[in-house]
Amino acid sequence: MSNDDKNYELSQKHLYRKLSRLYENNGYYERNNLLSLPRTTRGYSAYSRYVKPLRTVVNRSVEFYASKISVPMQVSTKNQSVQDAIEQVLTWSNFSATKPVALREMALYGNLFWKVISDGTKVYFETIDPNYVSDLSVNSRGYLQSIRIDIPQTDEFGRNVTYTEFWNKEYFATWVHTMGENAPLDTLGDPRTSGWIAELGIDFIPIVQVKFKDIGKEWGVGSVFHCLDKIDEANKEASRLSDLIFRYNKNTTIVSANDKDANGRPMPAPKVDEGTDIFEKQEDSILYLNGLAKVESLIPNINYDAALKILDAMMEELYEDLPELRYYVQKDGNISGRAIRLSLSGAVDRAEEAKNNFVQGLIRVNQIALTLGKYWGIFNLSGSYETGEFDHTITTPALFPMDDSEKAIALRDYSTAGLALQTTLRLLGFDEEFIVTAIREKQEQENQTMVNAQTTLGNAFTNFNAGG
Repeated sequence: MSNDDKNYELSQKHLYRKLSRLYENNGYYERNNLLSLPRTTRGYSAYSRYVKPLRTVVNRSVEFYASKISVPMQVSTKNQSVQDAIEQVLTWSNFSATKPVALREMALYGNLFWKVISDGTKVYFETIDPNYVSDLSVNSRGYLQSIRIDIPQTDEFGRNVTYTEFWNKEYFATWVHTMGENAPLDTLGDPRTSGWIAELGIDFIPIVQVKFKDIGKEWGVGSVFHCLDKIDEANKEASRLSDLIFRYNKNTTIVSANDKDANGRPMPAPKVDEGTDIFEKQEDSILYLNGLAKVESLIPNINYDAALKILDAMMEELYEDLPELRYYVQKDGNISGRAIRLSLSGAVDRAEEAKNNFVQGLIRVNQIALTLGKYWGIFNLSGSYETGEFDHTITTPALFPMDDSEKAIALRDYSTAGLALQTTLRLLGFDEEFIVTAIREKQEQENQTMVNAQTTLGNAFTNFNAGG
């Protein structure tokens, strides 16, 4: 990348700040916020002080993925003690409550960081705000090789300080200092805490990075990353159109004179005094002016419908890049899951990729927690991650599941094709408990049908013999 390219590229933290403001729809384009940007980006953003987030779509995009991926997640493993330990870790981590927040961070920022912690009595994981991750490096498999975290704090004396935490595959250290974020580690003095990773019973960093979308770089990208310039343009067009219509909330009427005095000098415009020259009737005003005076509107006579079509074309362009936005304009509330999957195929594909990344990251976090829990004697487990004893799966329902009528049709078609009922129910997404119950009830129904048939046949023979 050339130096010229770097001058116009937001840093990771400034990118996060922009995404956060656009998601909250809270003053991203205000002047104070622009002055906080790097000096090299201010020229490009100078116009933005007049822009309002009138057509910001960030919140809708993020909420689509957060809501659709935040589905029940079922842990399955062959080892019951491993499954019990994982469920305990999830409980200690309050995963059911923190999951929506984690999903929003992943969809908005493109990166989710989970840190596994053990205090000797329990082991749990918590999220690290991506805004605080200053630097990282990963290997070709996507595992962290080093990570630095800088968190601004206030100490007991009211001073602004920074908590810095650094990990690599050999050791870890923490500092509390006044050197600011991104200060070189060798300038921070002696660490407050430090140690070797081997002392924790592991040979890896107990932090997992999950990417919403992996483009082969150290940082993942979020759901709207590729559309930020288009979102700015749509907001600019909407703000400009609004300003033209409403004149920036300034006066929209001008009074002028079209006459000259005896010396040929232009006559001044007449003054309009309330009470004498203005007649108010409800919300309408009638102005009484001198003979050659006239009143004109300052609102330009432009084709607003054409301007609106330009803005709508830009919004349609955003819909092409962010297909999940079409989810919010589904007109028919009874539309089937299949119809939604077809109309939102692009969004479903993106959501499936993000969900798979989230699930694989969660599996990795669980395995780290089991490793730490076993080392500290919290869990009585045999085997290890390396030998495969900690392997497990996490299953989730479909993003847009079939409704009952769709399942009935599919069940009929699979049965006609000769597929076993148990296999059919699995294909339709039913859990194992339901399948076992359904198979048992089906067998009981068939047995009862056979008993009824035998009873009916026996009664028929009895009646026949009696009649004979």
